Amino acid sequence: MHTSIMKRIVSIIILIVFLMSQIIVANGTSSSVQYSNAAQYASSGKTNCYPDKGKWGDESLKKFYIEYNSKTGNEIKPVDKNSDFFYCWYMPLKGMEAQINDGLQYNIQLDVFGHFVDGDTANIFIDFFVPYGDGTYGFITDQSLHEDVELWNHKSFYGYVPENATHLRLRLAGVKARDAIADKDCAIYFRNIEVYIIDDIPPQPLGIEYGAGHELGTAEERRQRDFYGAGTNVYMDVEFNEPVFVNDPGYLAYAGRTTAQQFGELRLKFKYKNSDGTDKIGYAAMVDKSEYNRETHGNDYSKQIKFRYTVRQGDDFQADDIYEMELEGGIITDNSFNMMPDGCRKIRFDSNSEGGMNTVYRSYLQNFRVETTPPVLMEINGRSPEGQISENTDLELCFKFSEPVYITLSDEAFSRNNIDKYEYNYNSMHYGVVHNPVIYMNSQYVDHEGKALGTYGSPTAYYDSGNGTTMLKFKYRVHENKFDPLEAAGTELLKNDGSCGELYVMDAAGNTAPLLQDKNIKLSDNKWYLADREPPEISVQSMKGEAGKGGFYVKVDVTDKGAGVDYDSLRFGFGYAGSPADSIKSNMNPLVSGRKYHSEELKEMFGVDVGKSDAFRVVVLAKDKKGNDHYSPVFGEGWDAVINIDTVAPALNSCYVNKDKYSSELGHFSAKIVDGDGKSENTGLGSSPDIKYKWVSAGFNPDMEEWIPVSRAYHGGLGYYHAEGPGPSTYIYRDADLYIKAVDLAGNESVFHIPKALTYNEMANTADKLAISLNGVGFGKYYNYEVKRLNRNGIEVPYKGLWYCMTRETEMPGFLENTGVWKYKDGNNVNTWDDFEGNSRDRKGYYYFHVIAVDSSNNPIGAATIPDALLFDFEPPKVSIDEERQTDGSFFIRADISDEYTITKDIKADYYINNPKEKRSLPANGEIIISKDMQNPEARLHIDVTDACGNYNYYNLGPYKSDAGKLTAPYVSLYSAPRYNGRAYTNEDFVQLSMYTEADEFSYSQDGKSWSNWIPLIKGNGAKGYGESRPYVPLPQREGELTFYTRYRTDTGKQSDPVAGIVIRDVSPPTGKVEYKRYNDSDCCFEAKLKDLEDNLCPADAIVIIGDKSKIIEANESPEYFIIQDVAGNKEGIKAQVKMEIPPVVQEKKKDKDKEPPAPIDTTPPVIEINPNGSAYEKISILPQITVTDDSVTTIIEYAFSISENPNDVVNWTTTGNGSRVSLSEVTGTYYLHVRATDAAGNTGVFRSDPYKMVESYTEPWIVYSGEHEGVMKAILVSPNPIKADEKVHDLNAECDDHTFHYTFEDRTEGSVTTDFVFDSDEDRAYKAIVVMDPCNGGTSGEVTVTIESPTDAFEGNMYKEYDISFKLNPSMFDESALNEELMNGDDIEILCGRVLEFDGDNWVTVREFDADDGVKYDNALVEELELEFGPEYDLQIYKAKIGMNENGFIQYQTMRNYYDEINEIYEYEFHTYTIEVGHIVDPSIEGNVTTAYMNNRTWAYSPQHLLASFSRIAAYAALAKAEGSLSGVDLTPPVGQVTYTADDPKKGPVTANIKLLDSSGREVTITNNGGSSKYVFNANGQFVFEFVDEEGNRGRALAEVSTIERAVSRIAVLYSTRLPTRDAVKVTLLPDPGLTLKNGDMVTVFENGSYSFNAVNNGRWKFIFINEAGDETEVTAALENIDKIPPVLWVDYIKNYYDNSVTAIARSEEPISPPEGSSLSHVFKENGKYIFKARDACGNEASATASVDYIDMLGLNQSDIDVKVSYSTLAMTGKPVKISLTSDKAFTVLNNSGKAEKKAAKNGIYQFIVRDNAGLIKLVEAEVKNIDTEAPVITLGYPEEITLLAGEPIELMKFTAVDNFDGDITNKVKVEGNVNTQQPGKYQAIYSATDSCGNSAVKVLEVVVLGRDDRIVLINGIKHESEPIMLSTKELRVSTKGFAGQIRVKWAKGFETEAFFKDGGTEASADTVPVTAAGWITLYVYDNERNSRLIHVLINSLGGGQQ
Repeated sequence: MHTSIMKRIVSIIILIVFLMSQIIVANGTSSSVQYSNAAQYASSGKTNCYPDKGKWGDESLKKFYIEYNSKTGNEIKPVDKNSDFFYCWYMPLKGMEAQINDGLQYNIQLDVFGHFVDGDTANIFIDFFVPYGDGTYGFITDQSLHEDVELWNHKSFYGYVPENATHLRLRLAGVKARDAIADKDCAIYFRNIEVYIIDDIPPQPLGIEYGAGHELGTAEERRQRDFYGAGTNVYMDVEFNEPVFVNDPGYLAYAGRTTAQQFGELRLKFKYKNSDGTDKIGYAAMVDKSEYNRETHGNDYSKQIKFRYTVRQGDDFQADDIYEMELEGGIITDNSFNMMPDGCRKIRFDSNSEGGMNTVYRSYLQNFRVETTPPVLMEINGRSPEGQISENTDLELCFKFSEPVYITLSDEAFSRNNIDKYEYNYNSMHYGVVHNPVIYMNSQYVDHEGKALGTYGSPTAYYDSGNGTTMLKFKYRVHENKFDPLEAAGTELLKNDGSCGELYVMDAAGNTAPLLQDKNIKLSDNKWYLADREPPEISVQSMKGEAGKGGFYVKVDVTDKGAGVDYDSLRFGFGYAGSPADSIKSNMNPLVSGRKYHSEELKEMFGVDVGKSDAFRVVVLAKDKKGNDHYSPVFGEGWDAVINIDTVAPALNSCYVNKDKYSSELGHFSAKIVDGDGKSENTGLGSSPDIKYKWVSAGFNPDMEEWIPVSRAYHGGLGYYHAEGPGPSTYIYRDADLYIKAVDLAGNESVFHIPKALTYNEMANTADKLAISLNGVGFGKYYNYEVKRLNRNGIEVPYKGLWYCMTRETEMPGFLENTGVWKYKDGNNVNTWDDFEGNSRDRKGYYYFHVIAVDSSNNPIGAATIPDALLFDFEPPKVSIDEERQTDGSFFIRADISDEYTITKDIKADYYINNPKEKRSLPANGEIIISKDMQNPEARLHIDVTDACGNYNYYNLGPYKSDAGKLTAPYVSLYSAPRYNGRAYTNEDFVQLSMYTEADEFSYSQDGKSWSNWIPLIKGNGAKGYGESRPYVPLPQREGELTFYTRYRTDTGKQSDPVAGIVIRDVSPPTGKVEYKRYNDSDCCFEAKLKDLEDNLCPADAIVIIGDKSKIIEANESPEYFIIQDVAGNKEGIKAQVKMEIPPVVQEKKKDKDKEPPAPIDTTPPVIEINPNGSAYEKISILPQITVTDDSVTTIIEYAFSISENPNDVVNWTTTGNGSRVSLSEVTGTYYLHVRATDAAGNTGVFRSDPYKMVESYTEPWIVYSGEHEGVMKAILVSPNPIKADEKVHDLNAECDDHTFHYTFEDRTEGSVTTDFVFDSDEDRAYKAIVVMDPCNGGTSGEVTVTIESPTDAFEGNMYKEYDISFKLNPSMFDESALNEELMNGDDIEILCGRVLEFDGDNWVTVREFDADDGVKYDNALVEELELEFGPEYDLQIYKAKIGMNENGFIQYQTMRNYYDEINEIYEYEFHTYTIEVGHIVDPSIEGNVTTAYMNNRTWAYSPQHLLASFSRIAAYAALAKAEGSLSGVDLTPPVGQVTYTADDPKKGPVTANIKLLDSSGREVTITNNGGSSKYVFNANGQFVFEFVDEEGNRGRALAEVSTIERAVSRIAVLYSTRLPTRDAVKVTLLPDPGLTLKNGDMVTVFENGSYSFNAVNNGRWKFIFINEAGDETEVTAALENIDKIPPVLWVDYIKNYYDNSVTAIARSEEPISPPEGSSLSHVFKENGKYIFKARDACGNEASATASVDYIDMLGLNQSDIDVKVSYSTLAMTGKPVKISLTSDKAFTVLNNSGKAEKKAAKNGIYQFIVRDNAGLIKLVEAEVKNIDTEAPVITLGYPEEITLLAGEPIELMKFTAVDNFDGDITNKVKVEGNVNTQQPGKYQAIYSATDSCGNSAVKVLEVVVLGRDDRIVLINGIKHESEPIMLSTKELRVSTKGFAGQIRVKWAKGFETEAFFKDGGTEASADTVPVTAAGWITLYVYDNERNSRLIHVLINSLGGGQQ
């Protein structure tokens, strides 16, 4: 029976066992951060929403109870444990729709408990309440769990909240098992429920809404607006995907920041295109949400940020002109503290901007306009009222404005009259409500006699209409009055019978202006207004002719409402507007009222040139039938009018370009445009002419620029207008063409081209330019340039800074920021000394300097190359001295001076002998005589030389004294060593000297005692005598002030005394600290500066900072670095970095489970490293490096050296920096380095180094000896400290001298020790054995094996085998101090070959033999054995034995030789004793401390004095390796080189120096000399310095030196009369050692005074062979390279100046050159041409070069070398525009064509684009379009375009042709459409169409009229009569008809008659012909028998022929 009790017992047992094996950790619900401002429940996943944010269902609360447990969590348990249960917890998700739809997540965790083995299951459901899509809602289950849990289990559920979910439901259930193991309860419990809603989606903008509907205020204030004026507010709403917060205090507290410190206020920056074409920027301020209108538009303002932009004066743009917006400042977060990414801040709407989001929509109700220009009164109609106005009628006065206006008042008037401005203007704009606006006139009411009438009141014009339009109309009641003249004197707004003030007008944007902007505006001239009369009404109308016909028509209409028009009286005249009336009246013609007279017809009728003017006068004589006619006071009888025909296009009368007032507001040009010839009384330009302009680069296609409206156009009088416009606003290349287009009201258009309206020189100041001036110069050393940006008026304009570089070439390199070529600097000043990286002294030769100026947006605004070649020369002139003692005892001295960049004649050279006051110029030939009486031990020659760059050097020579037996030591200086306060510094391991001496060799020493071998001196220019020499001296590997010594000797053996030199060797970089100050009171930005700069050897004030002296850094960002450098050139990077802990957010304390564990505390001390850590050998000085690492900021690092191991014993600690190196020297004993470091958390780490063995001087090495006292003794050098020696072992014998070993300690301290072994034995060496010792190549701590072997073939005949003699080792035979006996006792002697002899009475017989295989030991046991076997009479003879020695000492052996004495005839014996000594067994601690040059049989690694390998700081390399505190990412450590040597025989040579390059960065190192080779071959002793550079530009050098090559005994000196460049012959002298004579040679020589000489006229190499008395030959070569007869090779560099279009040409050469007197080596081209340069070299050879410039005209367009490709939308023939596109792989900007890189070409031609690259340089790109065809084909029909047929008449419709200009005959392509039925009366069309290959189409229409029964046609002289009269000049009228019935009849009558007249009147015509006898009207009446008739009026102009 399974009861619950049993179950629980089992469970408890299992649980106990389970708990014994593990610990159950209770899961609490605490979180690290509680957000107090989180809306609803969304958070970053840290806020538990259970249970506070939801509630249990009512039914659920009845089903469970809570059992509280503070340790493991409260447990939810069922009330009824005996049955199934479920509980439901609900949480609403209201207000989270945006986050849900963006991807809101949930995370639900809880613990659930169940019994073991009871089968009960826990069920957990995660449900959401969502819409089903059919309008209903319900819960869906997202996740669920069904599990039989055992004990407590932790369960987690992760997922996304479904879209549109409104509630979350957590269902917890327990299901009781029903199987066999089921108990009676359902024990499923829950605890630690955690519900998290996680929002990790940051907010981002969805759209921008602005303009109407987004304003603040009342509903009326939020009305829809089309315009915004100055001072009004435009509101912009940024819509986000979810509710957002700006600078949320909760977030800022969480982030540990404040608004002011970090973000600033949020604002909306937007870019827009203003109407003037400029790009502008506006800033809209954020609106506080308290101001929002929450009831409008249903907006969810939680998702919006509203901004307010106040319109500024000058704004003029539309809503869609805004193309980019950017949210600046502030920080935008959602309610979960997700911050909007920076990438969402920029929003772009078109391609005008780069980057940003382009998916954001924008919305506005209408494309509103922002404008700030008030309305402008354009004109006042009524200025010249036309016609006559009846008394008591109204005269309209129309005021025309530039835009629609509304009547209003000034702001002052509104305020003064207490009128609501907003209400008034609103009613005016929307309802047209205005009060009583009036205009006061100044005219008088007078009668006919001019008497004033006062009966009508004040003359006033009242408002009529037009409010809200461009025309305001006022009416003035006309009485019989006179205008004298008519003027408007003032305005008022009348309200309630009172005046409210002057009338103003307002545009839709609210901009206002007075209605009358001037008082007393003239409206009319003197004019009477009288009562009308009643003659016929006459009107005249003009109109343009049809396309293709041109010209114009004039139509005169005469009507009369009364009696009617007397048509017979109608006549008219036509002439120019200014023609006298009589001249027009004298040529009158009959007038057909309503007929259109073509201009060509009028020309023929009246003889008027209609193309000459566009204003004509028409005079009409007309009466009505009652006789009323017109009468003009001017013309008398008749009516006249001036008409504006307006077919003549406007003409340009004049155009003036104001070049003096180029910045005038009125514009830069003024054009006078007239109508036709300008003589007409009226103008076709009208009151608002359309005048535009464009500026185009001269000769460019004008279509490249857009037309721009002129800035001002105004009426200047009858017939003309003035137009004004500015100068060029787009880029103009050189001269500028001006185009003006004028279009009158009739559409007549003229384009005027004013070529070169502005020339380049006149336009030189139109654009900003760069003016470069030399602000400071140290010629050849540094150049300081100031680059000014000057505007069009020469006024300096500020800009941000300069990019700059220097190159060897004149062409400006391509501009890219990150290539390292270009450097940047703020400001306008660049100094070549300070503003370039590296040592300025490294520059050599000529450079060209380039600059690019940039504006505040880093956009290039100009570029230039300085028009001069900048010379950098830091080398002083070279002086070569030759001296010769004359027979009279005087010294003849010749000084040859040369310089690489200064020609010899321009070098300043002075000298004096002894007395500086007697300084004088050196003679041109350089010759100086020091007479015998001037010579004394102090007599010295001093020479000063200075080149053109100020490089100075001096030379002290002498002394000159009669006694020349001893060489005078030269004056020695340190070459190119940096100095400070007179002290020389170096960070290399050698120094270079400079001296002038006659010596041929030198030697050096570190202590004045141990000297190097003699090394040849290489003299400048290879001169013999006092040439400059620059040898090298290696330095010890230690720091500090070092003293070294040199001595000198000549080939003749004269030697000088030692010369001391001093240099400070400093290889430690300087150190410094960084101090921080808050930048602008910011909590996270700091200004960092260096302080406490120190160096171990260099003064602090000599330490320089390379680059920025201060830096602005942000906390917790990547470190910045300062670079500092000491005098010796050591660099160090000092890290500047601030690490800040973000303070935790203070939380409201809730329940224990919400408490957060404290933040981890830093308890880890810093880690300290020391390198090197201790020393195994003696050290005079040490330089260990201290490196400290820690998780936080290390604040204090201290160190101390102590003899105590315990750091607690240290009293004085010294502060240092991380990565610093500390030194210790001049002490003796064992020392420890203690370091302690403390971090920001207060943790302190302590480190003690291993011991350093410190000495003030090294224990010197000593010599031990091993070998044969009677043969060769090996002197072996041993040392307790590591040394490098020239050799470790040297063989000594009795005949040789003592030998000296030379050695060097690790720090390059040198020393030597000499052997003192004495050979005192006189034994004959002929009988000694062969002795081999192994090892014997240095001291050893192991066993030494000595092998003794009898010689072979030493004598005739062999004694035993091949041996001649035997030897014995019996101890009893030798000295007691020998080790023989000890060795025999130790079994250390092995017999390798021997025998035992026994005397048989007659002879000695061999009884035993030994060999190596026997392994016989020669010891006491062997002796006893032999004695036992053979008795005492035996002889042991040994021939070869091996002895093992483990201690020093000597052994002896005795050789025996038996030979036959032939004289005495007996065998004799010789005995000789020899000693072998072993002395090189040493203590293991010193074994191997001596290394030599001999690494193998061919290679030497290091040998001081003989084979020198400079490690170039190899020894300090580890110490100088970068530590953690060094400059990160930038390599400041120079590369190093290790030199080794190879040679077959170092004494004979050649010796090859091989260098191995190393760099701390591991990157490539490049050798910069020696042709890049890593090998240098020494054929003779000498020195060579390898130079190399790493990829970061750090330079290093390594010295190679060879002095092992034995010099030949015989020497021949080669002397030259000069080594300077010369055109003359050079005397070459060969001076051999005594005993040498010339055997043969390549040149014939002259022998005199022991020397051989010849004169060389050309360069060459000549070999000579000398021979001595012994017949040994010596070869010598004389070589000359300084004879120069070749003119210098010249080339020309060109520097282009794009600002003044000039080119500077500079003549250059590889050698120094100078121009002839009066000429120059540079020339400035202002125009195309050629210039011939002439130049001479130092030898006077002259050359010329021609500079040629032929591109001045195109200079401005060929600055850049950017490759721009041109492509076309199509290359095929087309009738559509072709799109031209420019592309390049580099950035560029198009300066013309409105800045666009594309152009739609509508016609063929060349299109020029001016592009600018990213360096600001210009280039012309031309594109030619030649494939556009827009000309339509021509279709020619076989009929007139209209033809009339009688029904049934045939017609051939296929009679046509079609021709195209490109395709040719395309008749076969013509399509014919339409159906002509000649049988059926009617009107038909046949349509002919043709299309060419380019799509151009032509259409012709053939009108076919097929007459029916009732259709009739009358033709008069072939002219079809329509309805209007026909005008002819003819003598007869011929009548023909169609469609009439039968025979027609014709009646006619003179005059203009009606059809009724012909009932009774008229004359019958005969044969359808009517004679014409006079001009005038003729009326024809045509009729047939069926009474079909037609009335036709014909006007006969003259008795001519044809139609008019």
